[in-house]
Amino acid sequence: MKTMILTLATVATALLGGCGGGGGGGGPTSTVPVSVAAPPVANPGPTGPPVLVEAAISSLYAQTHAYDRTETDPRNGNIYNVKATFTVGADSAIEGQAAKTSTITRNLTKNGVAFTSSAQTDYFQLAPYRLLGSRSPDSSLYLVASSQFPLPATGKPGDTGKFYTATVYDSVNKNVVLSTSVVSWAIGADTDASVTFCINGVTTVNQIAGTTSTSDCYKLNTTGNVIGIGFTVPN
Repeated sequence: MKTMILTLATVATALLGGCGGGGGGGGPTSTVPVSVAAPPVANPGPTGPPVLVEAAISSLYAQTHAYDRTETDPRNGNIYNVKATFTVGADSAIEGQAAKTSTITRNLTKNGVAFTSSAQTDYFQLAPYRLLGSRSPDSSLYLVASSQFPLPATGKPGDTGKFYTATVYDSVNKNVVLSTSVVSWAIGADTDASVTFCINGVTTVNQIAGTTSTSDCYKLNTTGNVIGIGFTVPN
């Protein structure tokens, strides 16, 4: 069985909501936005099973889940562990639209010592899954999703598509735009019974030249379930 390779990257300074956001990426945090994701699949393999994409992502957000993964950096022996939880909350509303909610927390340790963490609440609709927005615990970071494209019912390695665009503000009052993102998805080969599904974002942070790329990846099986997560560890 292939395993998702651990790579090292700097902590993302841009903000993505959703799978990681449901939508794409590390998600809001009250301090520094954190990317806890696997690297995007640059050259997805041609083989692998068809999977139920929309059903898997809907299940990820519509039910309470917990994931725990440990990886060792082969360069120096450092041991990283990430714990991610998706906790279903009460129905709510955002930007005038009725929404389901899920609170997502990610905690990363290095050699058993707390390294970094993030927290967010995502607002979304189901049937099909559609991210509406996201906010940090203190609402100091507020993401609004737009131009959404539905996820496919099924997919296979090599498939890609548009997902949504995102605008991050300084608060729910939307006084200042902090960043904008274009979010897409891609499916890569994994095993004979699973694929890697990545939500990839390209973010422009105001007053900072260039863009930042982030990726939030999951392992999907043929029965429409998310059976594992990936992550990127900062240098």
